Amino acid sequence: MAGLVSQRFLQGEPKALGTTLLMIGLVHLFFAAMYTQAPCQYRDDVGILFFPALMFLLAGAVSVAAERVPSIAMVKACLTLCIICAIISSVVNFFNLVDLLFPTPQWRFKCNYNESALDCQRGTMQHVHCSSSRIFLLVLNFVGTCIVITLSGFGCRTVCHNNSEDNMHIDVLKNPSSLPETAASDTPQD
Repeated sequence: MAGLVSQRFLQGEPKALGTTLLMIGLVHLFFAAMYTQAPCQYRDDVGILFFPALMFLLAGAVSVAAERVPSIAMVKACLTLCIICAIISSVVNFFNLVDLLFPTPQWRFKCNYNESALDCQRGTMQHVHCSSSRIFLLVLNFVGTCIVITLSGFGCRTVCHNNSEDNMHIDVLKNPSSLPETAASDTPQD
């Protein structure tokens, strides 16, 4: 059983994808921490930027462990975490995209005539810094979501194939009169 699981699941290179997820999770965690500090002052009180980073770290660790100890339980754990991670990161991506496309008035930066040119330049640079950090997190989150969906596909193929073909026995019964050899021998001879 472990050989069959390892052959199917290891085709997806879970160690390489898991290591990539670990790196994405660490970089995402770093940028989320940097983004929540001043001057960006992200308005999120829940810490929604940290959820995908933590899920990427968990999914990456479990997928690396699933390659080291290939069992159906580890593949199911990897599949479950990857599905949850894909859902969470997709929702966070949606929120980030909406915030980038439709910013609130406090995020729109405009220079006042009362400000000096240096203050206006600093404000513009802070706005560019915050927006570029947000775009980088969006791209990183999208790449992580694609990797998690790939791992889910290989895990699902392994688990579904294991449940459908390996545990099912099919007995084929044929009607003896429908076979050509038995039909000819059953006819009475005169």
